[in-house]
Amino acid sequence: MPEASPHLSLPKAPPPKTPTKVKVHKSPPKKTKAKKIPTVITTPTPISTATPTPTATATPVFTATPDKSLKVPAPTPTPKPVQHGAVKGQLPQVTTIPNPVWGDKVIFRVMSSSTAKAHIVIYDRFFNKVDELEGEGDQLFDILWSLQKIPQGIYYYQSQIDDTQAGTSKTLPMQNFAVMKDEAPNE
Repeated sequence: MPEASPHLSLPKAPPPKTPTKVKVHKSPPKKTKAKKIPTVITTPTPISTATPTPTATATPVFTATPDKSLKVPAPTPTPKPVQHGAVKGQLPQVTTIPNPVWGDKVIFRVMSSSTAKAHIVIYDRFFNKVDELEGEGDQLFDILWSLQKIPQGIYYYQSQIDDTQAGTSKTLPMQNFAVMKDEAPNE
């Protein structure tokens, strides 16, 4: 008994048919008149005109010349960044040292052009008043704030500087600082 083959057997393709010759009758070509197709050329208002510039490559390069009859709106000016905190050259200033705070105290450094009184109000992240500090000095002085009972977080402060010589007062923009109670990073 012959062994069974795992392959399927496909039916054989029929033999190819022999081509039969077909007679083709050639007729003389017909003469037709060429019909003119109407063309419509629309030219949009140019924003700029282009002039070809000769180059060494086969690809034409065009140089754009602006059309002076079109009114193009002026670009929107770039907004100036808002300065937060101390800006060099503008007095009075109040900064925190260090920021973020690692430890049990923060220093509020006050810089003014002459003798001044500083009044600093400190707020927590919900803008609840936490403390008020006052200090007085000549041009550059520090006000210390103890953080022993203060929890970790983000705090804001508003400073009012009274120039005692000129008799003027300036309220500075609100600034922020972070209090960290975990270990200080190793450097």
